[in-house]
Amino acid sequence: MSTPTNLETLASVIRKRGPIPSVRVSTAKQGSVPYPYWGAVRYSIRLAADGTPTNVAQEHATRDRRTIAGAERDAEAIADREDRVELQRIGRLTEADAAFVLLAVDVADAVRAAAKKLRRDA
Repeated sequence: MSTPTNLETLASVIRKRGPIPSVRVSTAKQGSVPYPYWGAVRYSIRLAADGTPTNVAQEHATRDRRTIAGAERDAEAIADREDRVELQRIGRLTEADAAFVLLAVDVADAVRAAAKKLRRDA
């Protein structure tokens, strides 16, 4: 019996828990504007028709920022505020992406459990 891959494990987690909220920095070129605008865009990691974990946009990039650094700060704030995983991959995830997401979800679960215990003990 072989050990499941990160992608298989993540697919199992998604089947049990549902889609995993994510966020990434994306570019939004606007018509004839010669430079891109950058924005933090909400995504969702869910299963494709073939069962592969896939990062899918939930919204379009907006003209939020003219610098990637500003958009990165926005993405970090959204991730913290909305409990989203920061993941730059678009579409099907790799083994490394799956490992990162699994770790991020595990850490978030541990933090929530600790906070719940602190509230209960207070």
